[in-house]
Amino acid sequence: MSSGEMPSNRSTSVDTASVYPTAEQSSRMVDRLFLIFDTLYGSAWSKNFKPTEIANFGQSIHDDDADMRYTAICDAWQKIITKIPIKNLEYGVERIRNGKSPYVNYPPNPLQFREFCDSVVSKPPNRPRMDGKPSSPEVAKYHLAQIREIIRNAQAKKQWTRDER
Repeated sequence: MSSGEMPSNRSTSVDTASVYPTAEQSSRMVDRLFLIFDTLYGSAWSKNFKPTEIANFGQSIHDDDADMRYTAICDAWQKIITKIPIKNLEYGVERIRNGKSPYVNYPPNPLQFREFCDSVVSKPPNRPRMDGKPSSPEVAKYHLAQIREIIRNAQAKKQWTRDER
C-alpha cells in the first residue's frame, strides 16, 4: 500500500453479479427512471416521445418511426444502466429526485446520468460510521495525517498572506 492510498476496513472481493443489474432488472429500472423523469421534468422529458406535429395544418400525425425511436432510446438507457452498480443507481436517482444534482431544470442524457451516478457514490458524505464499529488504527492514522496536512497548508497560506501585506 502506497502512502497516499487509504487503508480499507473491508474485504476487496466483490461479487459483480450482485453489483450490476441484469438485463431484466435494467429494463424495469429504465421504466421506473422514465416515470421519475417524466414527473420531474414534464415536457422537457416527454417531448422526446411525442408524435410529430405538422406545423402548417396544426394537426398531430402518428410518426411511423416513433415506436422505433422510443425503442432505441430505451435500449440506449438500458445499455448504460447495466454498466452502473445498483448502489450507484439508487443513490444517483435519489439525489436527482431531491434536487441535489446539476440536472434540476433539464434531464440528463444516458452518458451524463452514468457519470453522475458514478461520481456521487465515489465521494462519500461526511458523516460518522453508522455500523457502530470503530475504524482500524491504520484508517485513523491515515485520516489524522490528512487533517494535519490540511491544517499545515492552511497555516502556510495564512502566513503567506500576512507576508504580502
